[in-house]
Amino acid sequence: MELDITYLQFVLLAGIGWLKSEGNTVTQVHVADFCKIDAMLVSQVVRKLEQKQLVQRLPHPTDTTKTLDLTVDGKQVLAQALPLIEKLDAQFFKCGDRSILLTELTNLYRSVN
Repeated sequence: MELDITYLQFVLLAGIGWLKSEGNTVTQVHVADFCKIDAMLVSQVVRKLEQKQLVQRLPHPTDTTKTLDLTVDGKQVLAQALPLIEKLDAQFFKCGDRSILLTELTNLYRSVN
């Protein structure tokens, strides 16, 4: 299954999705804090996600900053990626064998490239 996103892009999609599901107005600063990622890196990755039409920037209701939201495509990609990441996580922690994780990550990498 090809998703055409990096792991960092997945993390930001998941962070935006989670914060939105909690009813928050989401900005890049909120996502950076929540995901514990440098704000400048978040800005760069959000631009990429916006180019891929997975994230949209919208006017903030009370500020000059922009808010972030997932597009319909962004929600679909996140929904497809979550089970893959959960499977990798379960396999990694179930057996404690890192070679399985590396094999699965290699397979995932090959499927998107």
